[in-house]
Amino acid sequence: MHCFPIRLLPALALSLLAAAPGVAQVVIPLSPPSFQFPNQPRRLPVQRLPVQPSATPLRQTPGKGSRRRPAGPVVPPALPGDSDEFVNSAPILGANGLLYVSSWNHQLQALDSKTGDLRWKFATGDILNTSPTLGTNGMVYLTSRDKNVYALDATTGAKKWSFATGGPLNTRPAYGGNGLLYVGTFGKRVVALDAKTGEKRWERATAGIPSSPVLGSDDTVYVSANNLYALNGKTGAIQWSRSLAVLPSQAPTVGASGTLYVGTADAQILALNGVTGDTLWSFPTGHSVDYPLVLGPDDILYASAQKLFAIRASNGKERWERSGGGSAWSAPVISDNGMVYAGYNDSQVYALDATTGRTKWQFATNDGLLCFPSLGLDGLVYFQCQGDSKIYAVNRGTGQPRWVAAQDPLPSSVKPVVAEVR
Repeated sequence: MHCFPIRLLPALALSLLAAAPGVAQVVIPLSPPSFQFPNQPRRLPVQRLPVQPSATPLRQTPGKGSRRRPAGPVVPPALPGDSDEFVNSAPILGANGLLYVSSWNHQLQALDSKTGDLRWKFATGDILNTSPTLGTNGMVYLTSRDKNVYALDATTGAKKWSFATGGPLNTRPAYGGNGLLYVGTFGKRVVALDAKTGEKRWERATAGIPSSPVLGSDDTVYVSANNLYALNGKTGAIQWSRSLAVLPSQAPTVGASGTLYVGTADAQILALNGVTGDTLWSFPTGHSVDYPLVLGPDDILYASAQKLFAIRASNGKERWERSGGGSAWSAPVISDNGMVYAGYNDSQVYALDATTGRTKWQFATNDGLLCFPSLGLDGLVYFQCQGDSKIYAVNRGTGQPRWVAAQDPLPSSVKPVVAEVR
């Protein structure tokens, strides 16, 4: 079991479910809104970088003509305005080219994914611990430790509604195709809200503080809260539950066949029947599994448990494992170019061959203790890091940086937008 500094514990509540068209995950469109603050919002400090900066040593690859690759880790320059504010989640990309970033500075920020320029920002009353959720209804949803769920208009950025839960929120909402939004709350409840109006439809008490909910194809809601629960998405009725040593950070992963995959605090990965909760197979990891599992193509399940594991999802047989160079401290993301990307606690992001686990490239951050990646358009991978408060856009094939932006601090003159109390 890991021992984390207290202020890093919320990082374990991460859930990664965003990608660009053509990759293994789903992107939902958004458009840039605007906000009126007492002072004009300043732009993020952005350093635009050439695809292959001269400061990075390169070597010629024999037999590959003019193709060039980085010789060792790519190190970005320090930026003005560096801060020790902590970020805690992966950027989320909309199909319109906006990159949505939530962090400990109380804000949701929207950046131009091609340049890193700030397009708009929305301030809440406290820390944002997880990535926002994008809806097909033109809304973006976020939770804050100010105890509120927010729904913003994706085109204008105006607050459409907010819902007070009575306790700080560390989980990411799940948007259902049935028009409901599901939220796990600090008060040991799962709440279903009307995604359009914010009205509460139902709530269900759980044995512990729940994870971020995830949805099956039939809108079954799965959530870890000491027990692992399967809830009816329409009514909240318990369909089944199992007592498992699952961390609140460990939301289950649902496969296309309805199989559930979950990592445990007692160093196992389990595959469960999604209808009954029965165990199909188990895999020992040697360390607690602190981040959500990720399903890639070709029936491969990827898991971070200090080592990074690639496992056959159908039978639990190991394909490869990777150790060394630090511990894997993020949920990996998988692209359609045969690469796996993961953040490690040595302040680097690694790109690995999905078939062998071998390192293709590594990117060294400016003291980014924990880095959380996600995939983007135009062949980019985006990540933001705790420790250096940066958002990075790099070429996902070569590791060469496109741009680096410093996280925008909350100006002391700006009064946070606080949700109305219901």
